[in-house]
Amino acid sequence: MAEEHDNSHSNALFQGNRTAPISKVERKVAGPNARKVAEGTYQPRGFEDFGWRLKYRLQRAVFTVWGPPQLTKDNDPLALLARRREERYAGRTR
Repeated sequence: MAEEHDNSHSNALFQGNRTAPISKVERKVAGPNARKVAEGTYQPRGFEDFGWRLKYRLQRAVFTVWGPPQLTKDNDPLALLARRREERYAGRTR
């Protein structure tokens, strides 16, 4: 009888005492992302525009590590960087 009393107060993580069924969560399919640079954007080569690219990469790294967790695409700093990069290289061709 003491064993029954101990089992009735056991942790909810044990198989017999689960409070809700474990279900698989389907992940959403990734759509267009405002943080990524658009396909077909000019890719500078070698030391072309090196200073600007270095600043861009450093800002991107800083915002990735210490930036805000989730914002809308209008005020997200990583999306803003991607838009600025696209604007900078918009008129250039390969």
